[in-house]
Amino acid sequence: MTCSTVRRAAATLPLALVLLFAAILFPARGEASASEPVIFGSKQPYSTQSAPANITLPATAKHYIVGGSESNFEKHPWLVQITLNGQAFCGGALVHPMLVLTAAHCLWSAENNNWWGALGTMQAFTGRTQSGTGGEELNIAGWGAAENYQPLDGGGTGENDYGLIALSSPSSRTVLKLAGPDESSVWKPGRTGLVAGFGDISQGGAASPVLKELSTPLLADSVCSAANSYGTAFRAGNMLCSGIVQGGSGTCQGDSGGPLSVPIDGGGRRIVGVVSWGDGCAKPNKPTIYTRVAEPAVSTQINALAQQAGTALNFPGTYADTNLIGSGAKPAGCSAAQAAAVQAQSAVAAANGKLAKAKKAATKAKNAAKKAKKAAGKAAGKKKAKAKKKLKQANKKLKQAQKKVKSLKSTVAAAKTSVATKTAQATAACS
Repeated sequence: MTCSTVRRAAATLPLALVLLFAAILFPARGEASASEPVIFGSKQPYSTQSAPANITLPATAKHYIVGGSESNFEKHPWLVQITLNGQAFCGGALVHPMLVLTAAHCLWSAENNNWWGALGTMQAFTGRTQSGTGGEELNIAGWGAAENYQPLDGGGTGENDYGLIALSSPSSRTVLKLAGPDESSVWKPGRTGLVAGFGDISQGGAASPVLKELSTPLLADSVCSAANSYGTAFRAGNMLCSGIVQGGSGTCQGDSGGPLSVPIDGGGRRIVGVVSWGDGCAKPNKPTIYTRVAEPAVSTQINALAQQAGTALNFPGTYADTNLIGSGAKPAGCSAAQAAAVQAQSAVAAANGKLAKAKKAATKAKNAAKKAKKAAGKAAGKKKAKAKKKLKQANKKLKQAQKKVKSLKSTVAAAKTSVATKTAQATAACS
């Protein structure tokens, strides 16, 4: 791909002209149109910081799901579909009853030097399984993007690609929190995330009208910073790498801003990324790049933006608490793995108890055999035969007792091995 082909899929000039024309012919509808939207945070989140020299920036994708499987809103009740002039535009997630987290490039067009919501009618919906129909409309009251956002379509690096949409009234849908500073174990490389959207089945293909989801592995930063991937265009402190390295499944044009979430122990999920950009659709060595919203330095800024939204729009009552960051969660399966380790330790204790009893019985049998042998040596006549019979029985019991001890020693050894295995598994599952 050459520099001339690099462009924001969410902000091409022809689309901007169409949107401007549509905004004139079709003025904004609904509650959000009753008054000017409130802009919180930076009025113009455009930065003049440029991309590194000699770096060909990949096209920022409005991502859809390529591959994956059909899903429904019951599995993703926090998922938001953002439309512009009635057309599917971006994705987002409820992170607070009155706040939707999305990508900054879904809100701000650096190419047009304006908010997308000012260029056309922006609406938000939850509860959709079919794209463009049904669900609950969320009335938009305002929006804001990261002050230090570096828009690719403005010559920037693509960093800090996050923003918030504020609602005029709270939604009753499930909300997700961002993974907190003490929850880094839930999203370390090797964990599996989940992303959902209304997906293309191929690059440049038609969008699926049905909600789709895709399990996607979280990758080490080195994967996306490799020379055969994105090189220095990938900023590890601000961007997260996730996808199928071999290609074939991934995100594609159409649902930027959607959440990448991971499961947590005991049920529930945490958001760790926001779909930001990528090179094409599900290409080999081109995983999707997400804004690293769970990075403490980034989540703190998002929390500050949420507080600005709450203040600017005077969120009522309990909704004034705009903390979006979770805490204390462990990776899914942690408790089960720890319980298995404890159970394995209990098995060792039980086996040791049985072994102790068996050893005691073996000692008793050994003493009985010695006694029988001594008696047989002293016996004479008819008593001799009877004594030998008792000795034979005593030796048989001794062998049985010794065999049981040997078997239980193996059981204890196996139980100890299981403890080591289960403990290692618990450590891996929980850290």
